[in-house]
Amino acid sequence: MAVAWTWSNILWLSALVTATLQFLTFLVAYLLQFDKLTDISGASNFVLLGWLSYALGANHYRRQIINTLLLTIWGVRLGSYLLLRVVRRGHDARFDEMRASFARFGSFFVFQAFWVFLVTLPILFCNATRHDVHIGAQDYVGWILWSVGFLVEIWADQSKDAFNEQRRSSTSASCSRGIITTGCWSWSRHPNYWGEITLWLGLFLSCSSSFDDPNNLPGAFLAGLLSPVFTFVILMFLSGCPLAERKYNERHGSEAWYLAYRAQTSPLIPLPPYLYRSLPTWVKNYLLFDLEMYKNGLPPSTIEPTGKGESEGEVLRGSPNKTTNLIGGAKGRPGV
Repeated sequence: MAVAWTWSNILWLSALVTATLQFLTFLVAYLLQFDKLTDISGASNFVLLGWLSYALGANHYRRQIINTLLLTIWGVRLGSYLLLRVVRRGHDARFDEMRASFARFGSFFVFQAFWVFLVTLPILFCNATRHDVHIGAQDYVGWILWSVGFLVEIWADQSKDAFNEQRRSSTSASCSRGIITTGCWSWSRHPNYWGEITLWLGLFLSCSSSFDDPNNLPGAFLAGLLSPVFTFVILMFLSGCPLAERKYNERHGSEAWYLAYRAQTSPLIPLPPYLYRSLPTWVKNYLLFDLEMYKNGLPPSTIEPTGKGESEGEVLRGSPNKTTNLIGGAKGRPGV
């Protein structure tokens, strides 16, 4: 009969496995100046920790099986998507300025190790539970959130890839640059990030329903909460939205149709454009995360100190629609 490891031992082993895998991947990538392993090493690390903790927990309750499978589906999808993208492009432009630097390139893998371990914590705790807990409303809400977030993320990625492919193959001058503004991208400027945040929140909700009685995992709820919180912070304040917003602002911040798109499109939470542009500024800023940092790169003339204009969300001339849906310029999305 298999012996179940304690939750603390599972955490320590998971941390060691993560550090080892990321260090070995870094050595190969640095020595060979090869960046096609960077993202796949992160996604595969998630899946590895999920099944390692599942095996070591040795209980295999229904909640543990479902959540580990959901983690695997997400990891396989994301890993294969990012790998195919970098293979198609031939290299990962994020590392062009750091690939030759041991310290800078290595820092990416250090960060990735922390990202993998912290975000996987709810699964690790859930798979370490000794006693089964009846599946209830919290689990179903969590699985619904995961499903919605996962499907939106796929929709956003595939729509953007199709748009970029059409843009690359088009001979029209109007298609030489742009960002997608149709489909889910017309309701959110970053629907892929919203999907990512939502699905991890869903997994946390389901996993955390087993942390209390009778399992009584000390500190598991707060530690597991780091998963959706860390995902939110990274995408909203560090490597996700701020980089993408600044890039598009610098390229198109003086163009009316781009300002119109910003004015009527929620930065994260999907909302109909007519509803978003009618909301007061304080709602957009404090409840919908239309942060001041997202204006970095905009020409000063487009930001009125009175809070009107672009920040108020008026319908500007050149507002994007089905015939003017080419608005930004970068291929792909910034990676975490």
